[in-house]
Amino acid sequence: FVFFFNDTATTEIYTRSIVGSVRCVQETDGRLYHMKNKDEIIKIITVKGTAYDEGKAIGELIKEDIKENLGNLMISVREKVKFFAKKYLPEFIINPILWLVEKLFYWALNVTWIITKDYTPKRYFEEIRGMAEGSGIPYMDLVRAAMFPELIKAACSLVGAWGSATEDHNALFLRALDWEVDMAITKYPVITVYFSSEEGSIPFASLGYAGLVGTFTAVNAKGLAVGEKYWYRRTEQEATTTRAGKPWNFVMRDMAQFDDNIATAINKLNMTKRTCSIHLGIVSSKDNEYRGVRYSYDHLKVYSDKNSTHTDPRQSLIEGASYWDKHTQPSGNTCLSTLIKQKHGHIDAKFMYEHLAARHQTGNCQAVVFDMKKMEMYFAYSSYSTQTMAYDKPMFFLDLKKLFEQMKPQLNI
Repeated sequence: FVFFFNDTATTEIYTRSIVGSVRCVQETDGRLYHMKNKDEIIKIITVKGTAYDEGKAIGELIKEDIKENLGNLMISVREKVKFFAKKYLPEFIINPILWLVEKLFYWALNVTWIITKDYTPKRYFEEIRGMAEGSGIPYMDLVRAAMFPELIKAACSLVGAWGSATEDHNALFLRALDWEVDMAITKYPVITVYFSSEEGSIPFASLGYAGLVGTFTAVNAKGLAVGEKYWYRRTEQEATTTRAGKPWNFVMRDMAQFDDNIATAINKLNMTKRTCSIHLGIVSSKDNEYRGVRYSYDHLKVYSDKNSTHTDPRQSLIEGASYWDKHTQPSGNTCLSTLIKQKHGHIDAKFMYEHLAARHQTGNCQAVVFDMKKMEMYFAYSSYSTQTMAYDKPMFFLDLKKLFEQMKPQLNI
């Protein structure tokens, strides 16, 4: 289990095959912890106060990681373009194309910011302003980085199991982020724990990467967790998208910051000015259930164990389970459904990360399993230096209840 006794305590974390440690290594207006196993370090940051205060503390604590990662953002784009350009174009034209792509990429990020800023809560720009102050990085560089998730597409898998499907009837959630493990922007993973002073806020943790404001995966102290999968539309008529709305990485983070049950979260989604087409997975300890949501600008539908197959006859409904695999939906791949049926009634967190994630080979950048009744989280990030997939690695373990409760008095919230 994870305990936080004091600022300098070294704490054991038990996982399926490793023992790690957590210790506080730096303190400003927030705290930086290192969660370590052998040579791997995951950074955990705790911040408090206003959005500006939180951003400033993040900028001060990991300024070097943020600076390098923002550079990595452009490197990642250039390397991908260069890889494909070499296949089809003569060498002499590649450098001019890379120059043009860089200009177009910055233009696209700027346009995304201009179009979405009126729909984005001011707290995000305040956090970015604080991060710029704390790190010395130009404000607009951080704004552009925050727009990046709105432009990308990640495959991902979302699996929920509850009730009769699980060993102890607890609601479980596998969030598997399938992105690009060789993208340099994945080099600096970070978990940021927010204790915001904004009215109505719930302490929450965001699993992301240095310098990217928003979230890819989030969980709060009231037992609600959320993750995302891109919705690849088969036809333009299937759903309408727009940039004039609230970016999905901010939509998700607001759910973690303010919602404690599925109904409230979905109600807010209905009222949100949505943009691109995505799937969401939401699990709640209060409901002890999981729901999937597919939304776009003009579409929102909720999925459970009664309708989660997208009417695909190749899939079957499973009591107490709802799942979307890493493929384009609807998917005829039966890997997840076969595994879920084999373990039905006895699914636990270990089965989710050792079998569903690993055998389906999903979660190459980030693999996370939540047991919200127990308030437990198992997670792994990919290793950029070795190109090791997250689903191939041992999982770190965090006792979320102790994480939120024992860090709260330390920060005098």
